[in-house]
Amino acid sequence: MSNVVRWIFQDLETNETYQVELNPNEMSSYMFSKGFDFAHYGTGRVRGVQSRREPVDLTFGGVVRTKSHHDALIEWQQKPGKVRVTDHLGRTFEMMIRSLDMLDRRPTGTNSWRFRYTFNCLLLRRVT
Repeated sequence: MSNVVRWIFQDLETNETYQVELNPNEMSSYMFSKGFDFAHYGTGRVRGVQSRREPVDLTFGGVVRTKSHHDALIEWQQKPGKVRVTDHLGRTFEMMIRSLDMLDRRPTGTNSWRFRYTFNCLLLRRVT
């Protein structure tokens, strides 16, 4: 039995979950930028306050080696609402999936299903 912790997708509307067959092997930064606003008071004083965090564009991707994995990723790309994703490090994110790019790769003698995929998402918040 493998000790690999797999990524898990969860649809927040239906509570449906999917455990990926192969974890993504690349991911963009999920860090929110910190913005500051300044409030001016009548006394001439200025106070800086942290502004609201804007959603972040997030991409992650990897390889597909089976038809079931391929079909599941396409199904998850079509989810209309928020999706909660837990990665192999236990970090949980809420996001909206914008698109899925699939790049067909040449089959080999041992593997006829070879795709490279990239999810493009709008990261709403980091849960844990």
